[in-house]
Amino acid sequence: MLINGADEATLRKPKPKSGDGAPIKFVKELWRPQLWHLVATMMVRDGGLKVRPYKGDLETFSDADVLDVPGQPRVIATPGHTVGHSAMYFERHKALFVGDEMCTWNPLTGRRGPQLMPKSFNISLAQCRDSLGAIEEIPADVLLPGHGEPWRDSVSAAVKRAREET
Repeated sequence: MLINGADEATLRKPKPKSGDGAPIKFVKELWRPQLWHLVATMMVRDGGLKVRPYKGDLETFSDADVLDVPGQPRVIATPGHTVGHSAMYFERHKALFVGDEMCTWNPLTGRRGPQLMPKSFNISLAQCRDSLGAIEEIPADVLLPGHGEPWRDSVSAAVKRAREET
């Protein structure tokens, strides 16, 4: 398994998020029907509430590494969702996988279009905002978020819209 070295301790010994993503901060979101749907499908049905420590072998990476996996993505540090959150740029394919740095479908509100993940999903929304600068100039033809449809306009256009939303 590959993981950013900054997230290794959390994978080995999972614990609730702190900061913006602290469990108590979800209380104010409980009125949202989308949250209940998310909890029911992703968490309960798919086992997301059963967090277990990972005991297997790990290989860690860090910012600017080029991974020896198919497509050879370059790692771009985008902390905020987690301490070690990273985007992956597949230069040959002009594809940028941003994971939970951004979404094009907000899992709490259902709102569409490029935006940061909701504050309560991140350890630091401020870090997420700062991390937009790390990806803004990537010359990708497609941005692939962890939630929502691919974004086929420029990455800089997606970043601009995400900044306008926060």
